[in-house]
Amino acid sequence: MAPSVYAGPAPNHVRDVKVHPAEGIPGATEIEVVGTETPTWSVRAEAGGKRLLVDMGNTDVVGAPEALTDSQGAVGGVQTQAFKTDTGSMTRLTVNLAKDATYRVRADGTTLRMTLTPSASTGAATGPGSTAAP
Repeated sequence: MAPSVYAGPAPNHVRDVKVHPAEGIPGATEIEVVGTETPTWSVRAEAGGKRLLVDMGNTDVVGAPEALTDSQGAVGGVQTQAFKTDTGSMTRLTVNLAKDATYRVRADGTTLRMTLTPSASTGAATGPGSTAAP
């Protein structure tokens, strides 16, 4: 009898990354990460708050642009990279900030939405509407 091999669930395929003004929030910018499954993620600030790293578990990149270099609002650019880890595949978005901003991240179906609003310092938004990673 052959041994069973557990391959885990199929990965979430990141199909597109878009940056645009956030709807209904003056001065805010939204990053959309369009996938094929509900995303799971973690976010951390680096480089003194000038860069945000968004790590998405069990994902790869299929068709999404590697880099978006046009500055928009608080976003100076976004780089998308997929790589293998000891626990599987993951995708990292490196968000370079043009200015300090608060950020909110939420899943909207199979899309990860990150809203950035200019502020005095970079950090997670607090209060109503704030969403933590699942």
